[in-house]
Amino acid sequence: MQNGNFSTFLEAIERAGLKGAFTGPGPCTIFVPTDEVFAHLPDAVMEELFNDPKGNLAEVLLYHLAPGRYTISEITAAKTIPTVQGSPITVEATGGEVRLGGAKVVGSEILATNGIIYIIDAVMIPSEILLEAETAGAVVNITNTTNVTQEKTLELANFNSSPSSAEETNQSSEG
Repeated sequence: MQNGNFSTFLEAIERAGLKGAFTGPGPCTIFVPTDEVFAHLPDAVMEELFNDPKGNLAEVLLYHLAPGRYTISEITAAKTIPTVQGSPITVEATGGEVRLGGAKVVGSEILATNGIIYIIDAVMIPSEILLEAETAGAVVNITNTTNVTQEKTLELANFNSSPSSAEETNQSSEG
């Protein structure tokens, strides 16, 4: 596994013991925050998540993983997207902008052998996850304005590192 732009997300997957969930046969859709997004989280939030890798960290990561292969047009048409964590992500699509649980989708779809990857500008926290750092005034869904280019791709064991339009190869599990 490599890619300095997603090393925090990849480290979190390793710590939580979820590599198999993200690199399995799929199909799946993954919403990935960049290292820069994680860097904007308060230290107390990061510490709390990483100190509970099998609990809150795992829940947060699984909230970024949707069963099935969702193209951007399918996401835009949906009101919610189911997650492996169990809580659906609310979709808001207006003026060419797509937001998932408040996180903006930035860049293009990235095809992987087991699904599709989208880069997002926030770490999404399911509403039922209560972090002590959050109640102490920390803001969890940090939005930044960094543009993510297509060259920045997530490379996990089963992921194809070349970006491309997923519309052409739509294999959604939504029949």
